[in-house]
This record gives sequence, C-alpha cells and structure tokens, in this order.
Amino acid sequence: MTEVLTEVLTKKNYEKVLPIIEYLDKNREITPLIAETVLKKSKSTTYRYLSMLVGTGYVEVSGNTNNAVYKVVL
Repeated sequence: MTEVLTEVLTKKNYEKVLPIIEYLDKNREITPLIAETVLKKSKSTTYRYLSMLVGTGYVEVSGNTNNAVYKVVL
C-alpha cells in the first residue's frame, strides 16, 4: 500500500505522514492523540496529516472528534 501512497502524495507530503504510516503498518489503527505523539507535532498539524491520509483512501475514520479512530482500509 505504501507504493500507492508514494504515487498519490507528493514526496514531501509522504515524508510528513511516514511516521503515521509506519505506526499503522504495525498496529492497523491510530488515534489522534497517539498520532500527535508519533509525529511530535501540534494537534492541528496532526489532524491535517490524518485528513491527508483519509483523502488518499488509505485510512478511514470512525467516531467523532474526541473519540476518533483512524483505521487502515483493507
């Protein structure tokens, strides 16, 4: 799936979301709080990166803002 992401995202954006992708490869899902920790970025930046991944179809989000879980689409 990472090959597809390199085609859909620019190299710069792919490198930005790579820590999330690596986490998802191992765990299959991530919360915004964990993503914030993994990225070491602000909450707004983290949500922007997660939205970028949702836009590619790589992940889907379930729940509301406070209880959101981002899961890899199989």
